[in-house]
Amino acid sequence: MWILTDVDYTKVLYITDTGRAWNKTGASVRDKVEGGLELKVKNTRRLITLIGNDELPEKLIINTHPQRWFDFGWGWMNEFICQHIKNAVKKALVAFMH
Repeated sequence: MWILTDVDYTKVLYITDTGRAWNKTGASVRDKVEGGLELKVKNTRRLITLIGNDELPEKLIINTHPQRWFDFGWGWMNEFICQHIKNAVKKALVAFMH
């Protein structure tokens, strides 16, 4: 596991798939950065287009969770439910620790 402790996020575009969407505001308990660059990405196809057209900043971090990618069905429902339970526990722990 890599831990980036010296990244100046004001100069880096940070994109994450947390919350089953790209940069879904409020979806993450811990996956947040304070940065100056922001880009709204509607879907993965749009992100691929931006990459293919070289329309993204030079400095970029894309954080993904491919273990959560499922077509709709049992796997998707199981991941959805488990993530909601895990996030509720994380929110409670974060509130308790602060």
